[in-house]
This record gives sequence, structure tokens and C-alpha cells, in this order.
Amino acid sequence: MLFFDAVALVLILLASFTIRLGVLYTPHTDFIFWLFFAAPVIGGIIFHCFGLYQSVTRYVGFHALWIIMQAVSLYALVWGVIFLGGHGIPRSVILINWILSILIIVSLRMSARWLLTKKKFGNKKRALIYGAGDAGVQLVSALSHSSEYKLVAFIDEAKGL
Repeated sequence: MLFFDAVALVLILLASFTIRLGVLYTPHTDFIFWLFFAAPVIGGIIFHCFGLYQSVTRYVGFHALWIIMQAVSLYALVWGVIFLGGHGIPRSVILINWILSILIIVSLRMSARWLLTKKKFGNKKRALIYGAGDAGVQLVSALSHSSEYKLVAFIDEAKGL
């Protein structure tokens, strides 16, 4: 996922400059080259610190999406603070970079999740969960991503359920 994030961050930066300037942007100085080189380095370090590369993509949920949004926001802020000062970079590029980064990085994770969890129809084993407590709820979440098992029912000894 690191490779895809690195490529995406460079392309997002190109798109941000292109959207802001209204013409297809190409880096033209050594400083701009370093600006584009730094984006995946900064992003990769921040994403790693937030644990985006330790989690299993097929189980991305709303909490993980919130973590991704926080990581991308911090990346955009750090990148903007480092490169904004007097280098002729429009401030709106930082905002456009942030918005596009959130959209693309989240979309990459969700696309990977979709590809990894495509449901196979047909030969699923039927599963019965004994216990409707917290562990049972967590098991339902895990089984909902499984292509091998289909949840049929819950059984619990508590009469109040």
C-alpha cells in the first residue's frame, strides 16, 4: 500500500497545482522537484506513525477511516507548513492537496477492501454463533467479511435476549 500511496501523493500534488493554476502543471525548478519528492516521504512517515500500514485493509471500518482522515490532514498540514514560506506556492494548493488526498487515499483503501472482500456465492459453510455478547458481535463482523462462512443464527443462554 505504501507504493500506491506514494504514487498517489505525487499525482495528487500535480493535480492540485493544475487545478489551482488552470493549466497542466509540470515541475520546472529543482525546488519544485524536492517539493514533489518530499510529499510521499512526509506522507509515508506520518501514515506509518498512524498505523495505516499495520492494519489489514479488508477490515477497514469507520474508525479506520477516521484515522486515515487524521493522518492525511496532518500530512497536508506538515507539507504545507514546510513548503509555504515564500517559495511562490499558492496557499490554495495546500487546501486542494488536502481535499484530494483525503478523497484518493480513502478511495484507495476502500477499493482494496472491496477487491479483497468480494463475496463468493455458493459453497459457504453455515455458521451458528453461541453467545450474543460483545464477542459474538465481533465474530459477526469478522464473518461478514468471510467468503467461507455464512452466518445463520445466534444462540444464547440468557433469557432476556
